[in-house]
Amino acid sequence: MLLASLILPAAAQTASETGAELELLKQQITKLEKQIDAELGDRQSLQRQLRNNDKEIADLTLQQLDVQLRIKALNSRAGDLSDRRSQLQTKIGQSRERLQRLLLEQYQQGQQPRFKLLLSNRSPADLDRMMRYYEGISSAVKRQADAFNAQLDALATTNADIDANEAELRAEGELLAKQKQAVESAKIKRVKTLARINDSIDKKKGRVAELNADVARLQKLLEDINRSVDLMALESGSAPFDKSRGKLAWPVEGKVLQRFGSERSRDGVVLAVDAGNTVYAIHPGRVVFSEWLRGYGLLIIVDHGQGYMSLYGQNQSLLRQTGDWVSAGDAIAISGNSGGYAQPALYFSIRHNAQSVDPMKWLKRS
Repeated sequence: MLLASLILPAAAQTASETGAELELLKQQITKLEKQIDAELGDRQSLQRQLRNNDKEIADLTLQQLDVQLRIKALNSRAGDLSDRRSQLQTKIGQSRERLQRLLLEQYQQGQQPRFKLLLSNRSPADLDRMMRYYEGISSAVKRQADAFNAQLDALATTNADIDANEAELRAEGELLAKQKQAVESAKIKRVKTLARINDSIDKKKGRVAELNADVARLQKLLEDINRSVDLMALESGSAPFDKSRGKLAWPVEGKVLQRFGSERSRDGVVLAVDAGNTVYAIHPGRVVFSEWLRGYGLLIIVDHGQGYMSLYGQNQSLLRQTGDWVSAGDAIAISGNSGGYAQPALYFSIRHNAQSVDPMKWLKRS
């Protein structure tokens, strides 16, 4: 069953129409994901275990990134609070000096300066001027005392905030340490699963057969997606994909490990990249697949319209879900080595009507 048209601009559609189309898209992709899940066999299959290992690492990694962001924010707040405390301490010192001077001046005038002044033989003009002077000193003392007390209260509040922030930092630090340990444990489980998978493959002949099966599986997925998703026009102002040949930014910066047409990446390229780097969308489009696929690990596919799609595989974590719109340069994944690979890298491919094309001809020359 074909989905409803996903033609943009979205401004021409009602919110209900857009929501209905997105729901249909997600339902269709969910069916495809269930088919993929069924192909993995029973719960004891090694490929299912590998997928579960990869997804566990992905979830833990995203949780770890969240904690790291919170720690970064707390450290920034700690710096702000420290600056505020220093400023308050400086102001309190200045206020203390001013208050001491005013109190000393008031003391030097005696206990009853106004009464003594009234009994003196000064002229009315002098009396009025001196009375205003004494009243000014009393008012200044009160204002300065009030300001001094307010600054002391602010300092006490800031110190309490600093203590609370430090406690939260310690708690987040402990959580981060536990998450790192959990990630390492998950990676150990994954290594054991990979070892069992490699033992089950009949060396080179078996590996080539596995690769051929993986390529065929991805090809079927793309054909199914093409049948499920109508071609779409992109937002106004976006250049059509077919006009972007040789102009697209790279999804990551990295050396080409496997070129288009090689045994491993006959349908794309493999780029060297450390685990944990951000993977970027090369062109505006809509995410039509964001899941684990045998042979490609955590894979995200973006439909760019005109029958063009870009594929990003072997990721450590996926940052976008099916149905999400992305712009060129948006972060869509975190690089890794999911899918059964020992070394981190990015599998990258461009398809036109589900058929692979050499992506190097579409990217800017490095």
